[in-house]
Amino acid sequence: MSGADKTALLASLRDIHEPAAPAPGWPWLITSILIGFVLLVLLWKNRPRKTASIATQQIQAARTEHPSKALVRLARLLRANATSNAISNAAQVHGNSWLQALDAQFNTSFFTADIGRVFGDDLYQKHTSDIDIATLCDRLQLLFDGTRAKDLT
Repeated sequence: MSGADKTALLASLRDIHEPAAPAPGWPWLITSILIGFVLLVLLWKNRPRKTASIATQQIQAARTEHPSKALVRLARLLRANATSNAISNAAQVHGNSWLQALDAQFNTSFFTADIGRVFGDDLYQKHTSDIDIATLCDRLQLLFDGTRAKDLT
């Protein structure tokens, strides 16, 4: 290469520059977070719903049974509920003590002052066929749904 060629070649070279800084990524980050949040909300709203709680299933089954069998089913439901909610010695309590424990659990007077008394000592009497099971089931359903005693009347 001749000297003129080298000079022309060196004149055509440019200085080394750093590449241009990338465009800010904040808009993309914020957009992707918002899209993710919207997707989570949509998934939460469209999640499969539990069709009915165990208490609701048991109460509905009791509606179709003979009153004595229905009362036993409902009494077992109340015992299981009390045991799962850690009522102290729920398995040993009976009579008025049991009714008072149920009233305390549900924050009501339904069991000591209303037809809920049947779950005390009356549960073992022979006149259980006189009890209106439909009304008893309705009121128990309200209690399990979280309704207080003042709403039962």
